[in-house]
Amino acid sequence: MYKLMIVEDEDNTRAGLKKFLPWKELEINNIYEACDGRSALEMLQSCKPDIILCDIKMPRMNGVEFAQYARTVLPNCKIIFISGFTDKEYLKAAIKIGVVDYIEKPIEVSELTELVKKTVKQISESNPLIPEQRIKELPENENNTAKAADNKHGKVKDIIQYIESNYTDKTVSVKKLSQYLHISLNYMCAMFKKTTGGTVNEYLMSIRIAAAKELLINNEKRLYEIAEMTGFSDSNYFSRAFKKHTGITPREFREMNQI
Repeated sequence: MYKLMIVEDEDNTRAGLKKFLPWKELEINNIYEACDGRSALEMLQSCKPDIILCDIKMPRMNGVEFAQYARTVLPNCKIIFISGFTDKEYLKAAIKIGVVDYIEKPIEVSELTELVKKTVKQISESNPLIPEQRIKELPENENNTAKAADNKHGKVKDIIQYIESNYTDKTVSVKKLSQYLHISLNYMCAMFKKTTGGTVNEYLMSIRIAAAKELLINNEKRLYEIAEMTGFSDSNYFSRAFKKHTGITPREFREMNQI
């Protein structure tokens, strides 16, 4: 059985998806809900869904941004985009991230059912990580391999947790992180890249930008204060990094999200 997360800001759509699809027949036994990308991101580590149904247009963090972060935290998770319109740029971004498929609103239950069924089949046919409870039952050579894989993923989790706890610190760097974890810098970077598909610095930047977005929306602090609170060395670097990551300046983002 598998776990699925619905990330959708429209309450009726979210409730309808949960109610009308034959989840048990699709081998889905746990369904989690989030009303936007930011809320979903906070749930990922505890829920660890196998499949994510994700709307594209959402407040605070859109589907593309969320999928990028989700792919970093759960590289094996399958992601299906939901949208009310077809947009070539979003589709290009979806392909780049590795989204499994794309379905348009209004959603046809039969179409989505077939899509989830296909995705579940892909997961079952892939080579999953060896469950922790089976490690002791394996022959010695397989046991060692499983322990090595488990240790690697534990290290990646440590990197993610360290970044999420310390991203406000301007001095955080890959060198400082490798020293903290007592592993070589080159090995750490290669391991993280192979496991998540992204670099350590990319993940650090994504967390800082996500935190900055929330501050830009939810308070009236000046840009230099937000830069300071999210680990950027100065407001100019913050503005350049923000525009490179999102395509717009922090000021433009704030104006677009004013209520």
